[in-house]
Amino acid sequence: MKKIILLGLLIFLISCQNSNEKIHNNFSKEPIKKIIIQKKDPYSLYIDAIKINNNDLRLESTKTISECYSGDKECQLVSIYEYFLQNYKYFNDARDDEHIQTPFETKKYKGGDCEDLSILLNSLLENIGIETWMVFTKDHAYSLACGVDPEILYNYTILLFDITDLVENSTLGIDLEPEEASYYRVNSFENYSLFISGSIDANRPVIIFAVEDEKEFQAFMNDEEYGIIEGSYYENIKRKNFEYMISNGGGIVIYNPHYYQGISLDLNLKVYINYLGIDIKDIKIKTYEFNNKTCVPLDPSTGEMSYVGYEDNDDQEKIFVNTITREKRYI
Repeated sequence: MKKIILLGLLIFLISCQNSNEKIHNNFSKEPIKKIIIQKKDPYSLYIDAIKINNNDLRLESTKTISECYSGDKECQLVSIYEYFLQNYKYFNDARDDEHIQTPFETKKYKGGDCEDLSILLNSLLENIGIETWMVFTKDHAYSLACGVDPEILYNYTILLFDITDLVENSTLGIDLEPEEASYYRVNSFENYSLFISGSIDANRPVIIFAVEDEKEFQAFMNDEEYGIIEGSYYENIKRKNFEYMISNGGGIVIYNPHYYQGISLDLNLKVYINYLGIDIKDIKIKTYEFNNKTCVPLDPSTGEMSYVGYEDNDDQEKIFVNTITREKRYI
């Protein structure tokens, strides 16, 4: 979550600059049919259950989006939806009853059927000013959120599947003779970038830096021109915490610069690999255009692998009902 928030502003700027580029979006034409539902309409029972001005629901939403930049609606939507997927689960009503839960009952039970989940989700979104609709098919219901940029959502979605795994956690005791260097090569993980978090504790000052591959270390040892990873060089240190990003095959160099004295040190390392846990070709942001606003589906009953814009029942007839205006659309 923090990675999403810290990169939020950058993603927004990059997305704006590349707004003409095509991404994996499917845009639907605005439906032709539209009416306003009446109180006797069966869909009104579900719309009536949505709470659009409630202090408790607003507090829950604002806490969830507290780290989003002001006005970043895409960050707010993704944050609330991911929070929702992690905290509320799908389960059926009793077999002999179609009970419409209030948002507060769904909060109490930590879940409900598809209508119950959509009612609570719409309530949380409406209480921070995000326009919502409910979507009804023959045997399903879910939410729709409007007024967002699908390209920014796409970039946030990629970050959701960004995975970091700890692959090494070790402490090494190293002794270096005068003007001797030690090279610690990180285990090879092909096609993955490596993040190293470590510390050094030496009895005398040393030099430490990171290189992209062992050839650079050999050049250093031969007094030839060599390259280091920018910002990785520290000299005259005895104790130091450090963090490095290293490509596959890179490593850490520790050098004893003293002419007559040996040194002893402890090197503590945690190595992480970073990778994308999904094929980006599988991420498709489904969109609808209502009243000159781009809307995206939110289907919490599909589980934790869902994301904003994911829709898996594209071939079914749909009825859309706006939470506030009660406007109805058909596709």
